[in-house]
Amino acid sequence: MKVNLDRTSSGFCIGVQGTIFVAEEKLQSEGGLYSFGDVVHNEVEVKRLEALGLVTVDEEGFKKLKNAQVLIRAHGEPPSTYRIARENNLAITDTTCPVVSRLQRTTRMLYKLGYQIIIYGKHTHPEVIGINGQCDNNAVIIKHPDLSDPEEIRALDPAKKTALISQTTMDIPGFYELKENLERYFAPAGSGKPAPWMAIRDIDITADMTSVLPMPQHVFKDTICRQVSSRNQKLHDFSLANDTIIFVAGKKSSNGQVLFNICKPQTPTASLLKILMNSRIHGSGTVKARRLTMSAYAVQPQHPCGFLKKWPALLNRTLDKLHEFTLSYHKRATRYGFARSIDS
Repeated sequence: MKVNLDRTSSGFCIGVQGTIFVAEEKLQSEGGLYSFGDVVHNEVEVKRLEALGLVTVDEEGFKKLKNAQVLIRAHGEPPSTYRIARENNLAITDTTCPVVSRLQRTTRMLYKLGYQIIIYGKHTHPEVIGINGQCDNNAVIIKHPDLSDPEEIRALDPAKKTALISQTTMDIPGFYELKENLERYFAPAGSGKPAPWMAIRDIDITADMTSVLPMPQHVFKDTICRQVSSRNQKLHDFSLANDTIIFVAGKKSSNGQVLFNICKPQTPTASLLKILMNSRIHGSGTVKARRLTMSAYAVQPQHPCGFLKKWPALLNRTLDKLHEFTLSYHKRATRYGFARSIDS
């Protein structure tokens, strides 16, 4: 069996890397740190940081904190979080991803200009909650680009100026499908072909805010992170080149779910397995393939793939054994390294 490790695009995104680095630095210098929500949607990494002293708190726990050091993760937070922090004398270490920060700023400006905000994303995702907070929680959040969920579009008002943006980790095809469907949805009855919405840049928003040049009634801004979305084609091609895929991702990872689904159509006759940290393998039986690939995306460090790469026999052992080794990847990765491929 030849085992290939996807080394070109697997691993944490840059925003998550920054958050983890700052968390480690703070834990070493301060000795204690709270995180409002999981630092990353990866149970193994969260447990590693908690072993170093990080304490994860939910919304209720955050509100009860006083005079403490608190980490804001890469997903970002709504303004209400910072207000609570000031009231409770919390020292905030803000590691909001720069891409998310720009998106939050864009949302605030569009809302001030009177636009109805539509977010392509998931209602419960922390990034979306943070974005929605920038427009007083008045955004219309749509997950289904085909507008198939009546509840999602119930609040839409076709008479209002409207701006479409996106959660940074959503898929690009879905975003543009949603845009086209919104163009049809907002088109006046009997008007024929729907008018295309205008793609805007930051300079267009500034021009409108300074009364230099107003923007049209309906606009959109593609705010999807290209570092994440650029992995799509690479993963597609990588999947085609192998018989079986083992995809490593945290079970809470929204982006992991999206990227895993890219693998599926490319290996219709293969045994496609998905390993979710602290959960069961989706798939069963032994792995039988001449070419096997391992990938880990966005909220999964490269270490588990690197370690498993050195031990292909583990592929046919129990999940408990696999999980045991995965938990110790930080210690073992240094010892075993990251070979590109092996034959056995």
